[in-house]
Amino acid sequence: MTLSPFPDDALTLADDRGFHHFLGRVYLQIAGGLGLSAAIAAAVAGVPQIQALFLQHLDGSALGFTALGLVAVFAPLGLMLIASLGGGRNSRAGSSALYWSVCATLGVSLSILLMGYTDQSLTSAFLTAAAAFCAMTVWGLTTRRDLVGWSGFLTLALAGLLVGWLLESFFPNAGGSLLLDSVGVIVFGLLVAVDSQRLRRIYRMTTAGEDRATAVNLAALSLYLNVLNLFELLLSLTGRRRR
Repeated sequence: MTLSPFPDDALTLADDRGFHHFLGRVYLQIAGGLGLSAAIAAAVAGVPQIQALFLQHLDGSALGFTALGLVAVFAPLGLMLIASLGGGRNSRAGSSALYWSVCATLGVSLSILLMGYTDQSLTSAFLTAAAAFCAMTVWGLTTRRDLVGWSGFLTLALAGLLVGWLLESFFPNAGGSLLLDSVGVIVFGLLVAVDSQRLRRIYRMTTAGEDRATAVNLAALSLYLNVLNLFELLLSLTGRRRR
């Protein structure tokens, strides 16, 4: 019995049961990562002793990062760069350390959002991002269209957005920021669908044991980053700042 419209990643009925278990592990990992990031963000934002380690008041209202805070902010980029060069991402222990380290350090960055936006805005943006993530995941897993082929285009679009956001930081423009964030929501939403559809192929290409456990960590990291970016962009578009 075939459970995929694509011959190269078709699953038998027996495979399908294993695939659903694989999916459960990936999404449980994502939930755990989001929970860890939220807990660390709440601790940094709410506990003065911890906050002093990572954040500093630049004036009466603005917040900035301490030296340790800057290390935490740039750590995810450094960790993923090291991993991309072969630094342990192909082992179960290495990929697990990469995943949880990225989730933990991104929690420090998220603390700024917790302190800057109202609770209602944070809740609304998170629920919207979660709903979008679920919808795009279901679409990616059930559509007969081959979304993985869109990866190249979406990578180029993401690169263009990064350049746009960099220019926006030097030459602020409200209209340009709104456009970039809106396009960003679309791009990351589509990336969720693409990465979700790719899970079937990842499952077929890996074997039970360490190989598949590594795949769970890396797949969860990609989807975690997508949903986190969705949340941040939606918050930027619709959120209200604290007075």
